Amino acid sequence: LQSLLQGANPEEHARLEEERIRISEAAKKFGTDPTAINGYYELNYANNTFSNNLRTNTVNADVRLPLTPNWVLRVTLPYVWADLDLTRGLTTNGTSDMTVRSGHRIYASPDVALFIGTDVVFPTGSNDRLSTGKYTLGPAGAAAIPLPRLRSLLITTVQDFNSVGGDPSRAD
Repeated sequence: LQSLLQGANPEEHARLEEERIRISEAAKKFGTDPTAINGYYELNYANNTFSNNLRTNTVNADVRLPLTPNWVLRVTLPYVWADLDLTRGLTTNGTSDMTVRSGHRIYASPDVALFIGTDVVFPTGSNDRLSTGKYTLGPAGAAAIPLPRLRSLLITTVQDFNSVGGDPSRAD
């Protein structure tokens, strides 16, 4: 197993180590590594069509600010266009709930990076169809593991959101 992960000889070990670094740097540069502490801003667009005929188009405004070399603040605000019921032609659009993440990279090596933080969701939706109506708070953790033989990065994220306030008529 060690030779599979680290290389069977010194040359292969060096090649795999270089590939680990390249994969981690590429993920950091493109903003896909949740453990990276880098600043960027981004607008991204997504179109979703679900089996129950629900269709959504979403633009996310995402800003990530490094506060220290291992501490980051990230703010995401989505704008959603939703076709909620095609038979009746019911549509809505507007801002959805804003998410703020603050977190710290607790460990980083060429083999793994670990990140822990807190996510807070604010009910900033422009209408009740696009908002939970609740303030939610919860811990988050992420790990990024470069897989040089597969030329890929394995990312796992764990989150737990809990309602801490907001509209009492809305379900938690």
